Amino acid sequence: MFGGNFTFGTELTKTRRTSDYKNLEGFINNSITENVNRGTSLFAEYTHPLPFGTISTGLRYEHTALDYYKNGVHLDDESKTYNHFLPFLSLSAKHKGVGVVLAYSMKLEYPSYKMLNENVAYINRFTLESGNGLLKPSLINDFSLRFGYKIWGANITYTNIHDAIIFWAETLENENSIILNYNKNIHNLRNLAIALTASPSVGLWRPQLMAAINKQWLTIGEIRKDTPLLILSAANTFRFSNTFTGELTLRYSSCGDKQNASLQSNNINVTASIIKTFLKERLSVRLAAYDIFRTRQKINIDTYGIRSVKHSVQDTRYAEITLRYTYNITKNKYKGTGAGISERNRL
Repeated sequence: MFGGNFTFGTELTKTRRTSDYKNLEGFINNSITENVNRGTSLFAEYTHPLPFGTISTGLRYEHTALDYYKNGVHLDDESKTYNHFLPFLSLSAKHKGVGVVLAYSMKLEYPSYKMLNENVAYINRFTLESGNGLLKPSLINDFSLRFGYKIWGANITYTNIHDAIIFWAETLENENSIILNYNKNIHNLRNLAIALTASPSVGLWRPQLMAAINKQWLTIGEIRKDTPLLILSAANTFRFSNTFTGELTLRYSSCGDKQNASLQSNNINVTASIIKTFLKERLSVRLAAYDIFRTRQKINIDTYGIRSVKHSVQDTRYAEITLRYTYNITKNKYKGTGAGISERNRL
């Protein structure tokens, strides 16, 4: 169309989720909640080549209707209908090996069904946990600028989130020694991320290196949560032969703030694997070890007048062996494999 390509389509989803919570000891009431969610989306995109690159623009319309039931009773306040128009625009250019992409997009991020579930769960005699049926979806405005030259890359992303969803804690009205944990919306959360990447190739070594810094702007009462996070990663591939490959991935994250949580410890995660293929690569054997040095976390979470302190040793250290045999290799011609993926992730 007019020298470019026009694409349009629709996405339809329907989800029913039931949660039945029983506390046999009687500390809290038993309850059954049910969410019935219907979504209709229409989208269109137009892409046109330019002398120096490409321009793409599009619009997505989302209609979502959620009915919320608790113990068989329809709750009007928790049942909501949303209608949103979500535009995006992308401009790419390339000159003498330098590639640049400037993009803007608006998108919705819906709370998970667990976050919406208002059943109260007993954690211990001082802590209860519940969802929040009044949660609204977050509206995300995303601005990004990406550069690429040979093995080098850079990415700058600024995100402004309206009705951002964060973890929250407050004491019960009739019992100040008991804390209720749940999620809530805050008016605004801004974040700036800058990442530098390199993908060199030195003999049998093919690394993918990244250094990134994430900086947010958030104030909880009188507490500012704006300490930046530094992230370093190295995904190393060693190609010893056409049939034998090794992988070593290292990831470091520093102390810093993420939403209303302060990460109090530096973390290093190391994963290693070896892969051997046989029978013209139809059969592969992969032996992997994850989180070899076992990640430890120290986190402080601040809400109004309450600080929750969490020290944990993660159970992410494990080893696995994978055998895979491939036969009758054909390309999947179905183009709708992405339909409903965000809705499935909510479950």
